[in-house]
Amino acid sequence: MPIICTIPRSGTNLIYYFFRYLELFSLDLGLNSKSDEEIFSNFKSKSDYKLVGKSLIVGHGYCPGYESNISNQWHAKWSQLPNSDNWFNALSTYNFSNNPQYNFATNKNLKVVFVYRNPYDCLLSLYDHLQEHKNYNLANKSFDSFVVEVLPHYIKSYVSFREMKAKYEENILLIKYENLIKERENYLRKICKFISLDLEDNFNSAFDNAYEYTDISKMKLLERFMQQTLAGDQKKYDPSKSHIRAVDRSKARDLISEEAKSYIVKMLTKFNMVEFINLSTVSDY
Repeated sequence: MPIICTIPRSGTNLIYYFFRYLELFSLDLGLNSKSDEEIFSNFKSKSDYKLVGKSLIVGHGYCPGYESNISNQWHAKWSQLPNSDNWFNALSTYNFSNNPQYNFATNKNLKVVFVYRNPYDCLLSLYDHLQEHKNYNLANKSFDSFVVEVLPHYIKSYVSFREMKAKYEENILLIKYENLIKERENYLRKICKFISLDLEDNFNSAFDNAYEYTDISKMKLLERFMQQTLAGDQKKYDPSKSHIRAVDRSKARDLISEEAKSYIVKMLTKFNMVEFINLSTVSDY
């Protein structure tokens, strides 16, 4: 069973709905002649999907196997980072450590994809998103304190994949969110090829339709049809508070305080995440 893990605010719903659409159009070739509303209605029905959640896992989490990889040079420091709740580690419910099919050593065919975003823009986007979240109250929490609380969870997820990728290079695909957004078709095809979905019947026609329906405009239409944000996690539905922000967060990086930047750089340096340290060289979206 392939696994696609993401950092929060790094295209989770884009990927989730892409694969839901991919299966939908694979099973019903006549859908491409139907209206948007008829297609969207499939997400409100109790259809028995066999892909997402059953033969393909999509969500936030750590890389399977890293928790027990105690010989890794970063494992001791990694273990000192706080364990995430279901926000950064929702996939913990699958109990990867006790299932041999999620073990790279025993399952040579295990494929895992990790989509990650640079930490500055991720933190800015997540702080904005959580302002209206059902389960979070940031009314009295500054961005600086939010960074101190959340960045360790980001690092814990990222380091687990970086280190396991070095050990199981052929089994893990790392994808930058920024690249996924800029070249959506190319990277969605790359993911499908990596997990061998491109070999399925009707793949090409289903891919074209799934690609079309995960365009930002279509995703926002789906939200309006469902009358809730894509993840259903906002306090109330408001088109202006769409789950799909499509905002260039790089323009807000200058608003990050020097104290917060100093903390971020210190933590990134501690875990040798040097590719993210210099704000001026971090890819924009």
